Parts: sequence; C-alpha cells; structure tokens
Amino acid sequence: MAFKAGNRDYVSSTAELLHEEFTYTVSESTELTGDTLKRASLLHALYCLSLVFLS
Repeated sequence: MAFKAGNRDYVSSTAELLHEEFTYTVSESTELTGDTLKRASLLHALYCLSLVFLS
C-alpha cells in the first residue's frame, strides 16, 4: 500500500528494519529450529519482498 502511494522512504525503512530483525534473530540463536526458524524464514521472505518493491 505504501509503495502504491509512492512512499518509497517508508518501504525502504521497513526493509531496513526487517533486515535488522532478521540479523538479530539469527545471531541470537544457537540453532534455527521450530519457532525461531519460522520467524527467521518469515522475516527473510518479507525482506526479499520489500526489495522487489524497491527495484
């Protein structure tokens, strides 16, 4: 919705936050299993999707 409205800065800052949260989730875990793996996968997918909107 933000992209359609032309708010590229909003999408960019959201992508940055998703990347930071993904990095934190992965770095704080000794193993990526169960809920942690699910969370990391979802964050990564959302980050990749946000990059598509920015290109």
